[in-house]
Amino acid sequence: MTRTYLSKPSIANPPIVWAQDLSRTFRTGTSDETIVDHASFEIPSGQMIAVLGRSGSGKSTLLNMLGLLLAPTSGELFIAGRQVDGMSRREAANFRLANVGFIFQAFHLVEHKTVRENVELPLTYLSIGRRERRLRTDEVIAQLGLSHRRDSYPATLSGGEKQRVAIARAIVTKPKLLLCDEPTGNLDSHRAAEVLEILRGLNGPEQATIIVTHDPVVASACDAVIQVDDGVVSGSMPGPRPNSEASRAGTKRRRFAPGHWLKIGSIEAFRASFSRLRRNLFTALGVSLGIASLVLTVGLSATVSSQLSDRFNEFLAQKITLTDQSVSDNDYESIVALDSSPGMSRVRALNGVDGAGLVLDVSSAKTVSMVLPDINAVSDGNSVLSRVQAPIMAASPQALSALGVALQHGRVFDEGHLKRHDQVALIGSGVLHRLGMQWVPGMTMYLDAAPVSIIGVIGDEDPSGSLFSSVLIPLGNAEADELGDDIQPKVVVRVDPGAASQVGQEAPVALNPAQPDLVSAEIPPEPSTLRQAVDNQQQTLMLSMSAVTLVIGGVGIMNTFLVAVMERRREIGLRMALGSSRVGIIAQFGVEATISALIGAVIGILLGINTLTIISAINHWIPVIDPLVIPVGLGAGLLVGFLAGLFPAIKAANTDPVLSLAQS
Repeated sequence: MTRTYLSKPSIANPPIVWAQDLSRTFRTGTSDETIVDHASFEIPSGQMIAVLGRSGSGKSTLLNMLGLLLAPTSGELFIAGRQVDGMSRREAANFRLANVGFIFQAFHLVEHKTVRENVELPLTYLSIGRRERRLRTDEVIAQLGLSHRRDSYPATLSGGEKQRVAIARAIVTKPKLLLCDEPTGNLDSHRAAEVLEILRGLNGPEQATIIVTHDPVVASACDAVIQVDDGVVSGSMPGPRPNSEASRAGTKRRRFAPGHWLKIGSIEAFRASFSRLRRNLFTALGVSLGIASLVLTVGLSATVSSQLSDRFNEFLAQKITLTDQSVSDNDYESIVALDSSPGMSRVRALNGVDGAGLVLDVSSAKTVSMVLPDINAVSDGNSVLSRVQAPIMAASPQALSALGVALQHGRVFDEGHLKRHDQVALIGSGVLHRLGMQWVPGMTMYLDAAPVSIIGVIGDEDPSGSLFSSVLIPLGNAEADELGDDIQPKVVVRVDPGAASQVGQEAPVALNPAQPDLVSAEIPPEPSTLRQAVDNQQQTLMLSMSAVTLVIGGVGIMNTFLVAVMERRREIGLRMALGSSRVGIIAQFGVEATISALIGAVIGILLGINTLTIISAINHWIPVIDPLVIPVGLGAGLLVGFLAGLFPAIKAANTDPVLSLAQS
């Protein structure tokens, strides 16, 4: 093999690159193709070397091996005194980040970053502090005459400016080896000469610059040339094999734990997400619909359940009954006085109480047959009387609302009737129907033999129909001497929906604070079984629909990010060429997907809550929003984003940087 000798390194000019029998073979079909064949050479520090050869000769493959983007199939390779041919992928990335700089023909700038942000990207990977990072970045930018473009985006730069940004990014870490892949290929002759002059001025005594080119003019501007022809490399005869332990002291060695790359990847993901906010909003739309459906499902379930609960409470759980054992059951005056006592005032003042009054069941004290003259029949010259059986209750006017009296005809009795001891009554519409009569103002019925004027016909809101089939008389109409020993006054309390249990605990103390144990409270049980059954059925159906929507949203995010991986393969290849590890790439794209899903979740929560409010307003419901729906919605969005972004993130991390940079 013919070799062309480069200038020999000296003790003061040690080799930056030392290669012995370096080869790279690719498998194509069933045969192996050797692209670089047993290359042996060394490159001293302080020199700018051209790797010259026509397209397809193997020079880019050689450059990628020197940049640790491709592992050699065989041979030995030392860079800055460190043997690198046997490094793992992670070790190679760390070494490349600290010791190797890349300048690409296609610039490979990150479009959503400014000039400053592009240049400082390697320093970010090196975890350099923000203040020092900015100082070093601005110094390099000024050195290359780009200070006036520091905050500009790549889309606004000329070709020459883009190449200078790429150079600044490559040298900001002060690498030992600067690799330039056709750096003047996209520039005119004037700009090309300018770039070569810049590279010449940047090449320091402890650094080597290698320029891959097919242009003899560019090669002539370098200190020496390595010729590559069909994989055969002509260079210098390498000196003695470097003593790795002795010479690696000058090599910058950085080791980064996975936690470092998780942090850097997450930071880059946040920057990318908000720089590409418009695109990410469309990505988040699928998750928004799923989360909105979830929130709406939970909210509608709770709201509808509340409406059902309100109806159940309205009919069955809005009435409690108090019995005070301390009140004498045959002391009529004390019974009547109970209705206007301070204890009753305290009960009526309780939160959740709509009304309270005293009720006596006097059916056993009076004849329970109601008598009404039958104008259609005459016997022995006297009116024929019709009789029916019905319970009779004496009630205070305040008790009427507590009992749920629904007036159908006439009027109800009031305090005036009570004070005057008017002989009036309210008859249940069911009793009147059983008598075969229609309501006529001024009707009279008889309790025992005493005539009583019917002033109103009532029904009730209670499905049990107790008032529908009863007769109500004012509490003052029940004479003391007519009450039996087993008559026990009842305090009926009507409460707001859902307040029965609380009022049932507080009312005994309010009614008789001295002896609350003597007051018993009958609290109707809530029909939870029926309500729970309805809730379970509707929640199962609607949650299933939400799950399907979330899955669709997750698949949408996955597809979007898979497309994004293809669209951003140049950026991914660049990041890996700079030294980002697979963990950093997975973290970046995984967090980006999660952020998109989180944005979608927030939008979905707001959309779901507003939709629930609108639906409730249309139906005159009170919207019920469980506070847990917000963390649940956010959690669901995060989970969907993580799962949907995991596969694209892994695919991005497995991207071959050589192919990505070559094809873009």
